Amino acid sequence: MTISLIQVGIINTSELDDRLARSMREGNKLATIFTANLIREAVLTPNPAAERIDFQACLHVIDNMMREVSPLVPKLVKKLWHDLREDMSTKDDEEPVTEEDIEQNEIYVKVFAEWVALVGNPTTRRAHRLAFVHQMYTQGILSDDAVSTAFYRVNLQMSIGSYFKYAQAAQPPDVYRVIDAFALLLVSVIEFNGDSEEPNQTRVAYLSKLLSLIVLVFTDMHEEMGEQFQQKPWFRLFSMLLTYILRDNEGLFSPIEFEVLVLFAEAFTVLQANYFPDFTFGWWALVSHQHFMPSLLQVPDKRV
Repeated sequence: MTISLIQVGIINTSELDDRLARSMREGNKLATIFTANLIREAVLTPNPAAERIDFQACLHVIDNMMREVSPLVPKLVKKLWHDLREDMSTKDDEEPVTEEDIEQNEIYVKVFAEWVALVGNPTTRRAHRLAFVHQMYTQGILSDDAVSTAFYRVNLQMSIGSYFKYAQAAQPPDVYRVIDAFALLLVSVIEFNGDSEEPNQTRVAYLSKLLSLIVLVFTDMHEEMGEQFQQKPWFRLFSMLLTYILRDNEGLFSPIEFEVLVLFAEAFTVLQANYFPDFTFGWWALVSHQHFMPSLLQVPDKRV
């Protein structure tokens, strides 16, 4: 849609470039991924809708990211950066994995396995879940941004990978058990983060952080898996997040329902079928989800 509007001149590329560059400089990861996809589709196609100079501000931000924080730049953005410079080498952008990294990842997986066992117990209650989250903060797993990001990333990849353990024709009824447990963990952590002077703003900020990370891992795994990519586990993850937040915890999240819907809408915009054709059916199912679109349509006009 954006490309079509650029082609017919409805969108001013100079103004769009400035707005996107500003969002990227502010650390908006969703805007960064959206911008990378937009530039690739607008510039690196047989019939480009725009020129590189039309996105000069955005490309300057990407250049700075590659120079200053290259290890943290999403693979999708790195690939755009190299393609724009006609870099045809097969340079591996991955940082070598150290023995220490492997050991730390094993600890993260072990902690998450304990969580999966906890929530799989039918006697587990909300207090038990929050106590577990509190323990994770005490252990330093969630109290440090870098450590918590690594913890979420490792276990998100593992959760999605759990879907591939079984052949399509032999999947057990609980094939999504680990994915559901991961979604419940995220929602429980968001709930726990409401213990502050401004609980609603804190929860919105933490949800934004988590959705940005999920989108980053999605784009990386989509690129890495190629034809092996499966949309079902990703649809399940987003679906359960919507369900746990807007249905099962309606009373808790109702004061920030609009902000929650906006964050999911931003994530779904980045993951739209134009950029990820293999996610087309999952994407359509999500934007029409019973806990997303109906709620969005009920938002007062003045807030949309």
